[in-house]
Amino acid sequence: LNISNLRISNAENDCFDLSGGKYTTTNARLINCNDKGISVGEMSTFAGENIFVKGAGIGVSSKDYSQVKIDKLDAQYISSCGEAKRKKQEFGGGLLMIKETTCKETFDNDNESLISVSN
Repeated sequence: LNISNLRISNAENDCFDLSGGKYTTTNARLINCNDKGISVGEMSTFAGENIFVKGAGIGVSSKDYSQVKIDKLDAQYISSCGEAKRKKQEFGGGLLMIKETTCKETFDNDNESLISVSN
């Protein structure tokens, strides 16, 4: 699934929840996400160019053998910039790679997962 411009606001849970596929997004504007801005799980791949998250618990989450690669993450009013972890027993950890971010909060990963932030 390829999305050029994604805009989601006032979600009751995750703004953009993906599993079991390959996804790309050029521009995303995710505002007032009750839980995560972007949640990627169950062996998915996600590539994002310009991602803006405002008002969320976690900006971006990569779980359960998923690979998330983001060129630019602008995240504001969030508790955690991102996470990579194993959530389900039948899978392993996640990969979260970000080239550039304005986020000042923490990134969290478990011992099966990897987070790489370039800037």
